[in-house]
Amino acid sequence: MRSIIIPMLAITGAFVPLSSLAAKDASVSTSIRLVVPEICNVNAETFTIAESGEIVGSVQEYCNTSTGFQIAVSHRPLDFSERASLQYGGQTTSLDSSGFSIVANRSGQRLARVAVKLDASQLKQPLAIAFSVIPI
Repeated sequence: MRSIIIPMLAITGAFVPLSSLAAKDASVSTSIRLVVPEICNVNAETFTIAESGEIVGSVQEYCNTSTGFQIAVSHRPLDFSERASLQYGGQTTSLDSSGFSIVANRSGQRLARVAVKLDASQLKQPLAIAFSVIPI
């Protein structure tokens, strides 16, 4: 969570007792502290199968953490002969046979739509992938 401190010098008169207004050199200040929760999300949008057989689409990623985040994909474990790669925002990652792969590392806050392309070959059964965000 992040804290935001907002100086409130302009409206301090509403919080100052009338007796303190009588003093010539009196000054009062106050501040309000807000706590903004970290919110991270990723939404997969429409995906289609291109003529080449690749699956293409886009993902909307959002995270307001100042420390950065990772985009991960989960899928069923791949057999030793199955191959799949995911191009996420121009960076290609071979999907790990374990069923979990990090496909992007982000520093700081971000709100963006990212192009995605999945290329799979020699699959023995359908492959579904799920995107997730991991705040750092």
